[in-house]
Amino acid sequence: MGYLDRVIYVGTENGLWTYDTSDGAWKDPDQQPGTIPRGPVTDMATNGPFIEIAISDSLHLMKMGSGGEGTVFIEDMDIVRVDSRSGLDEPFWVAVGGKAFMYVDEFSGHSQPERERMGDAWVHDLKFAGDGTVYLATDSGLHRIDRFGTVWEEWTTTDGLSANDIRTLELAPGSADLWVGAYGGVDIMDTDTVQMTRIGTEDGIPSNLVYDIEMEGDDVWIGTDVGGAAKADRQDLVWQSYNMSSGLIAEDVQAVGVWNDHVLFGTDEGVTVLDRSSSTFESYTALSSDLPNDWIWCVLPVEDG
Repeated sequence: MGYLDRVIYVGTENGLWTYDTSDGAWKDPDQQPGTIPRGPVTDMATNGPFIEIAISDSLHLMKMGSGGEGTVFIEDMDIVRVDSRSGLDEPFWVAVGGKAFMYVDEFSGHSQPERERMGDAWVHDLKFAGDGTVYLATDSGLHRIDRFGTVWEEWTTTDGLSANDIRTLELAPGSADLWVGAYGGVDIMDTDTVQMTRIGTEDGIPSNLVYDIEMEGDDVWIGTDVGGAAKADRQDLVWQSYNMSSGLIAEDVQAVGVWNDHVLFGTDEGVTVLDRSSSTFESYTALSSDLPNDWIWCVLPVEDG
């Protein structure tokens, strides 16, 4: 799910849907302008002036403000994650079928610098740092590769991680901290010193099964399995939980997105939008709106400059 010029972008199993917050109108995949096809949307990211949308077995690049005109960048690959560093000359990475591929540009093809070191490890997520370093979350630990795949480091429970099965990564703005969401809680790794700090249910998060992490200034949001979502200031780490009692449609929160006064929660039973200006929750499901189904895979707030 993403936000662009008053429009919420929702990635579903049936394609890309948009919701215009100014008039409350939904557009289904067949109504999207340009060349964006139907198919399961598994992830979205931004790179400079472009939005990268992984749909089915292809990656589409859509220029912001272009009215939806897009180009097919990658085809015939089952993409589950995509991330890049802003800059047209920068490489970007995609996770495909549990493997990670690095693309320098659309003409030079891809490489797999991680395969020699990772064997059969399954890549769940990837995240770019400001210097071009990429972090890979896998089912067998955390890996760090430099900008062009020449320097390699890796960490597991032996090195202090709470679990080896890592599902999500997020870098804290203005610091060297990498937040690691796993099937064991949250670990905060200082990427300069490689020191780990663990956060678990004993510290106030609603579940140790963490699906998503989202930064908002000095605050951090997490989405969890069966526990709902939670928010805390990164300095004091006092957690406020959001669950069905609060107003969520479900407590399996697979994605969280924040823009302005709104927080979007993507779940396995639909989307809930929290309007913090009025402290109200509104949910959208396949029965109550034009959504094709209730399973929401990704959330991506985007500001259109």
